[in-house]
Amino acid sequence: MQTIHKVDGFTEIYFMVDKRKKGWITMPELRKYMEENDVDEKMFERWKTLFDPESTGRITLEKFSEVLGLQEEVINIQTAIQGNEMHDVNVIQSDMNTKMKLTICGLIDEGILIYHDDLKLVEFLKDELDKYFGKLWNVIIIYGRYWSRYCHETGYNFCFIKDDRIFLVYKIPDI
Repeated sequence: MQTIHKVDGFTEIYFMVDKRKKGWITMPELRKYMEENDVDEKMFERWKTLFDPESTGRITLEKFSEVLGLQEEVINIQTAIQGNEMHDVNVIQSDMNTKMKLTICGLIDEGILIYHDDLKLVEFLKDELDKYFGKLWNVIIIYGRYWSRYCHETGYNFCFIKDDRIFLVYKIPDI
């Protein structure tokens, strides 16, 4: 299980739910896991209270580690996630930090599983990016050749190839 040194019940459950190593789990994913494994409903409520006190609907690896005091381990885990999460990504151009790129790749993986239509996928990605990183995101999916010229806020541009699609993900400045 990656390079985790403290494996307790919480940690084991977290990584059993986050099989795709995207860096967060959703409450429906957690509930499904707990139902399939006959875990008491009180445990689900305890997780919500401990790891999602703001009721965002997600438990991030960062918050999970913070609550359990796993700061050193989280760095090792994130390194492992980075190696796996972006294995199918070919970066064309980016000035974005690694953590944000990993989040975007995780959202794309999640969206592809939920939505089989690119229009719905783009809407999902934009909504999630606006929610987590502030408004004014643009998401474009392209098949084949393209030319583009656009402006973006410094540190918020990620253009890459994933599978058979080209993704342009960027945030525009608030004028």
